[in-house]
Amino acid sequence: MEQFAGRLHIQPRAIETSGEVLAEEAKLSMKQAWGIELFNVYAATETGIIAAECIHHRLHVMEDFGLLEVVDDHDLPVHDGQEGDHVLAQCFGGAPSHSSVTV
Repeated sequence: MEQFAGRLHIQPRAIETSGEVLAEEAKLSMKQAWGIELFNVYAATETGIIAAECIHHRLHVMEDFGLLEVVDDHDLPVHDGQEGDHVLAQCFGGAPSHSSVTV
């Protein structure tokens, strides 16, 4: 990494990643390079930001952007620990988004 080689001289205050889930090895390497915590942002092309990680490394749903609900095959809400599809209804237009998730 350029920071370790001495060719990069930046000092970010925070780093947020999105896209694929950040691998622990990459997270550790960046934490060692800059001495700061990294945070994942959960987003989708169709919906934008869905949730963001806090300092306790928990994802928090961005309720200002949409309504997230986990439902079963009959579109009924599931109980904690059950798998289902999450449905995100956007507040800023567009069709609902569906994907599998465990609550």
